[in-house]
Amino acid sequence: MTIGLPNGLWVSIADADVADWCLSRFKKNIQKQNTISTDMYDVVDVVTPGKTPWKAILIAETPGKLLDNNDMILNLNQDCTLDFSWVKPGKILREITLTTENAIECIDFCVEHNLQYILFDGGWYGHATTFRADASYVSVPIDLAKVIAYGKERGIGVWLYVNQHALQKHAKTLFPLYREWGIVGLKFGFVQYATHRWSVWMHDLVKLAAENQLMVNIHDEYRPSGFSRTYPNLLTQEGIRGNEEFPDATHNTILPFTRLISGAADYTICYYDKRLKTTHAHQLAASVIFYSPLQTLFWYDKPSFYNNEPEITFFENLPTVFDDSTVLLGEPGKQVFMARRKKDDWFVGGITNNNGSNEIITLNFLEPDKTYLAIVYTDDENERTSTHVKCSSFLTDSSQQMKFKLKPSGGVAIHFVPVMRGERIKYKKYCPSCNKEIKSNDDIIKGYEYEKGRYVVFTQDELDKLKTEKDRTVHIDHTAKMSEIDSIYFDKNYYMIPEPGAEKSYELFRQALLSLKLVAVAKTVLGTKQELLVLYPTKECIIAKILFYKEEIQELPKPIPKVEIKKEELDLAKLMVKSLEKKFDISAYHDEYQQRLREAITAKINGKEIVATDNVTHEMIDPMEAMKQVIEMLQNGKVGTA
Repeated sequence: MTIGLPNGLWVSIADADVADWCLSRFKKNIQKQNTISTDMYDVVDVVTPGKTPWKAILIAETPGKLLDNNDMILNLNQDCTLDFSWVKPGKILREITLTTENAIECIDFCVEHNLQYILFDGGWYGHATTFRADASYVSVPIDLAKVIAYGKERGIGVWLYVNQHALQKHAKTLFPLYREWGIVGLKFGFVQYATHRWSVWMHDLVKLAAENQLMVNIHDEYRPSGFSRTYPNLLTQEGIRGNEEFPDATHNTILPFTRLISGAADYTICYYDKRLKTTHAHQLAASVIFYSPLQTLFWYDKPSFYNNEPEITFFENLPTVFDDSTVLLGEPGKQVFMARRKKDDWFVGGITNNNGSNEIITLNFLEPDKTYLAIVYTDDENERTSTHVKCSSFLTDSSQQMKFKLKPSGGVAIHFVPVMRGERIKYKKYCPSCNKEIKSNDDIIKGYEYEKGRYVVFTQDELDKLKTEKDRTVHIDHTAKMSEIDSIYFDKNYYMIPEPGAEKSYELFRQALLSLKLVAVAKTVLGTKQELLVLYPTKECIIAKILFYKEEIQELPKPIPKVEIKKEELDLAKLMVKSLEKKFDISAYHDEYQQRLREAITAKINGKEIVATDNVTHEMIDPMEAMKQVIEMLQNGKVGTA
């Protein structure tokens, strides 16, 4: 139970360590104001001395801090004392046709999209809601042995659904049998839990599963209380109105601050189902917000439903257990943004309610002084895919904010990837004549080849004597008209910023140059090289343009022959050139290579193949070809002259 108090505080009340007790409920006491009562479902029959569960009370200034500190529920349970190294969290796909052919297809889909498990749900051994059903026998056209073997070959585990009737009657024989088959996990279906008897029975089943190295997902009304700390093979549980019942977005914004306080929840995402009441970006975000070490994806879906939607990459990269988590913002019934970290990557999910909202998140959870590639998945009706999810990416860091206009029932999912991963490329110095690596710079000498095979050799001391002394001062030689300096000599541009106390002198100099339409020719030292500069005034500042020296500019390879140009040819050429004229706007032009490079980085991060780019530029004019056409038109008499 979670309550917002009139004083602005938020309170959650929960049970912990209920392995040997009965279900209890919290309800408002109608007799006493501001009082919560506990309603026990049944009598607890234990031999004294008895031990009651913990009643945990969490108090926080924001609802998000309640969820941030829900590890308290786990910590009130007993430590794990057994070896559970065989437990492997992951993502799971339900096989809905109960056929061998589709199961094989599902396994291939899991391999392609980084899912770890498939599930055969209710029906694989017949009508599971009767004691007559035999859960040791496959009653549908599934070659289970073939599927399990193929899954092992491809690294995909198989889970089975088992109803309470079979569990109650045959669990002690079924669990060793399933392990012998190669099953990795069991989904308990329609189990009872409310009474003391069934609570003990349920938790004993989890222990029995652990003895047989079977992971467990408890479905239906089971409410967690931290038993996963003692028996980590209990990966997840339902106890939630999940996505298979198609709840609305407002309902989903409440769950993190209520049900999720108690522990992991198998929300069963139904990504492609047409009955969804939320957007697909909302569904992506749910996989981050609704924590579950066993994350069920594509509940009602088949591999054939997938049509290369690019946002599925988010599911592919998403882990199911994390190193750190924090609620960025949220309030029950309004919105929630959750950030989770796995190693150096961060994953963010944000959802809004039925009405939509405008949200701002601060990225201060990211590691300072590190650049991240943000891969963002948002709702966009203009996207041509059936899911209408837009994928975009940009570079960012912890100092930035992100703003979102979330549509009604919408959401956003983000994957933050550090730009620099792993080690940088290193190079080795190698002498081909000696056929060995150069270990030290002392083994390297510098020289000039003045004839073939003959060198003038310099020591480092001799070279140091030739270097220009370091001097950050800009020495002005003279002023000149900008038109007198050929643009072929321009190399790089730098902004010139005045040092403290020199602002007025800087501004006087800038305005004087600007008013006289002059530039200043100067010299300075950058590194160890003396550079030639042009100080160019603008309306805001002075730009230092680095110049090439004349000897650094290659001469024209050969003279261009001069040809006779007729007046009508020139007139028509001028007319064509004039027709292309428009105001220059630098913002209209972008480095297309850098854009392709960013897209390639995103593709590589997501494990995609780099596809060759079509380098044909459309709607551009080849001026030489255009001029050639002008000449041909005049020669053929197709254009009149005035």
